Amino acid sequence: MYKLLQRKFIVYSILFCTILSSAQTPESNSPDIKFKRDVDLTFHYKLDVKHYAGNVLFKVRIPYSIKNRQTVNSVKYSVQPDSVYTIATTTYAIYKLHNLEKNLKINIKCNLTIYKYVPEKVDTSIHEDFSEYLKPEKFIETELPAIKNLATSLKNKDDIETIMNTYKYIHDNISYMRKDEIGAANVLETGVGKCTDFSDLFVALLRANKIPAKSMHGAVVVNDINPLHAWAEAYSKKQGWIMFDPTIGAMHVSQFGNKYSIKVKNQYVILCEKRYDPEMFNQTTNFAYRCADFNDFNVKLSVTLEDH
Repeated sequence: MYKLLQRKFIVYSILFCTILSSAQTPESNSPDIKFKRDVDLTFHYKLDVKHYAGNVLFKVRIPYSIKNRQTVNSVKYSVQPDSVYTIATTTYAIYKLHNLEKNLKINIKCNLTIYKYVPEKVDTSIHEDFSEYLKPEKFIETELPAIKNLATSLKNKDDIETIMNTYKYIHDNISYMRKDEIGAANVLETGVGKCTDFSDLFVALLRANKIPAKSMHGAVVVNDINPLHAWAEAYSKKQGWIMFDPTIGAMHVSQFGNKYSIKVKNQYVILCEKRYDPEMFNQTTNFAYRCADFNDFNVKLSVTLEDH
């Protein structure tokens, strides 16, 4: 057990809604905390001005405290935003930059405690509208024949079995390639994609089988080069929302008869729980901006993540 905890793994069975006791920490009597980890996530924004950008509206996402998932302990800004607001589980900081004519650097350092929490059963006190997590959208082309046909072939009478069939298909048939995101249909056709594409295909196939699924965007602690990452969550009627990372190498799944167990590291920081965010002008990056002349303005982002 000690070696397991040292590796920061949590193991759980998802078919029979039972968390394996070998993975629980001494805090496991708490319904909210199964495993915790303190991290520093820092966003380094470089706003490049070629000539004169004029007035710029610059908006970024920062982590938000989510029960059982993560607690934001502090946020430090090198440049104070004009306003900060939260919608659902996403927090935004807005900068209203006037007469911008020189380059500007903005660093935002967030200290968080992240938890690995796996629900043992559905929380009946929460009444969710799943319509948003069942519909097609850009890059999640649930309605296309190729997606629907494959989803049908992966369907099982039990939603967990369908979810696991979908996960195993992507794991066995899609290869990782770092490039521009191409969406579920193109990933299925080409057999390659990056983390966002893995997530898109996983979500699209589940939605095609009427299983609620959502895209998750944030950062992972272990990736020193570019910690920004995308994964997914699927809704089980027995356990509720369960995290899945379909990108190759991110999870280890074992099957014992009709049981499944998953090993996943406690390494995920959530920034957004949707594929497209209207608050970010439907851009898919962690920042968005509006200005008079886009040719005179550009933003570069680097992210560092430190484990305590």
